[in-house]
Amino acid sequence: MEYLTETVLSGMVYDLVKNGIQVSTLTLKDKLKRWFINDSDIEILAKQINEISMLEDLSEAAICRKLQQNPTVQSLIVNVHQEQTVKNIKQKHKGSGDNVGGDKVINY
Repeated sequence: MEYLTETVLSGMVYDLVKNGIQVSTLTLKDKLKRWFINDSDIEILAKQINEISMLEDLSEAAICRKLQQNPTVQSLIVNVHQEQTVKNIKQKHKGSGDNVGGDKVINY
């Protein structure tokens, strides 16, 4: 399970700002659609992000530092994690060789 970090969030915010898109509840909700986070938290997060001064002039790393320094953002993202997907693999195998339906791990 992957948790939302400031680095991931700053990348999302940077992509929005770089493309001239306003960071709003709606745009942030779209970016976070594969993450478990409720709408009220997204609204607070969008407000906190928009309070960053000169956001459009900051680099991705600078946005990340600003998010790390914000205690409200810290408290919001600590429990946000990505949806887990389950792969269903149907396969038939005849003959010799490996039949691996995922990552093959070899321990020596």
